[in-house]
Amino acid sequence: MHLDAKLELTVPYSPEQVFDLVGDHRNFPRTIAKTLLVPGVVRSEPLPGSAESGVGSRRRLNLTDGTTMDEEVTAFERPVEHSYRWLKPPPMPIALIVRSAQGSWRFAPDGQGTRIHWTYRFELSSPLALPLALPLVAAFRSWMGKSADCVQALLKERA
Repeated sequence: MHLDAKLELTVPYSPEQVFDLVGDHRNFPRTIAKTLLVPGVVRSEPLPGSAESGVGSRRRLNLTDGTTMDEEVTAFERPVEHSYRWLKPPPMPIALIVRSAQGSWRFAPDGQGTRIHWTYRFELSSPLALPLALPLVAAFRSWMGKSADCVQALLKERA
């Protein structure tokens, strides 16, 4: 069973500017925010033997709560899409609720700016986990909103 968290917003920057910021894992410490329930990123680095970026590249995210998350890039098409998936389950107790997840940033021209569609698709550990997953996904939506605020601030700083 899957459950999605989605965020959509329009920013006054080109799809190339937005993609270049969001698609570069080295920016994650400044763009992936910490909230009360979801950690932010302290550092992101390619896994040994992996390319820096592009489809098939793998990275390790060191998170603000001391855990790590390994991801694999599944789509990397400038300036249209940057998608990735978790390579391992999340830490306990979240692993009791969520088995895996895929994230996708999509960018489309919108007037003088870019429409951003950011989606996280969670694979639940069981349909029985749904009542616990609903507040978790709500917390993720809040985290996505705060991270989007960070993206906008960094875009403005770079303009």
